[in-house]
Amino acid sequence: MEIFPLPVVSLTVDNNTPCSGETVTITAVSNEPIQNINWNGAAPNGQNPITVPINNTTTITAEITSSSFCSNTASVTLQPQAATASPVINCGNSTATSVEFLWSAVAGATGYEVSINGNTPEVVTATSYLATGFSSNTQVSISVTPLGVNCPGAATSAICSTLTCPDAELSITVLPICLSASTVDINLSYTSTVNTGTFTWSGVGIVDPVNGTFSPTLAGVGSHTITLTRSEGACVYTDTAEIVVHGTPTSTFTFSEA
Repeated sequence: MEIFPLPVVSLTVDNNTPCSGETVTITAVSNEPIQNINWNGAAPNGQNPITVPINNTTTITAEITSSSFCSNTASVTLQPQAATASPVINCGNSTATSVEFLWSAVAGATGYEVSINGNTPEVVTATSYLATGFSSNTQVSISVTPLGVNCPGAATSAICSTLTCPDAELSITVLPICLSASTVDINLSYTSTVNTGTFTWSGVGIVDPVNGTFSPTLAGVGSHTITLTRSEGACVYTDTAEIVVHGTPTSTFTFSEA
């Protein structure tokens, strides 16, 4: 009678610290050729390696039979890591054209993947993001995913809105100007569908930004862009116009003898 020693067996795992819900690959190893494996319901018998989802503490036990028909048992216990807490997003300061998002820092995160309105994501390191280029009274959505953590939580989404601003139109009234020694400063005029708020003039030649006083002498000959800005709270409206200052025409005379 020949007596065979028990095979030396073990189970190896490709990831000993899986995140909850991840799948791991488990391989049965023996110092002798393997004849059969009984996975005790974790996977079809005889299969090697196997893949197993880890949703909670899981113990995998395998009865491994060698080519000498001797069996030994090996087991491994896996404890999944809980997902990192997801950031909590709040609305920050909004204007008529922009929305600020603020969120709580995630421990261990090296950055955050941010997507606005489902568009191509970008990576930021701050815990805030300013989304711009929108109309007033517009809802803007954001999705934030922490990066660099071992088991990131699900992406967090939030919706904030730009401020609601009343419709308003500005129009600057412009007349051509001829520059001469007697040219005086002029007060520019405008029309507006809403006359509340603060009106401010700017541009080359503007010497009184409140009253819109334009100096042709200071501006000089040429075309000059003038801007009128109406501000009411966070609502801002602008209109621009080109003021052309012409030089004084000169005349020349030629005489011919009769």
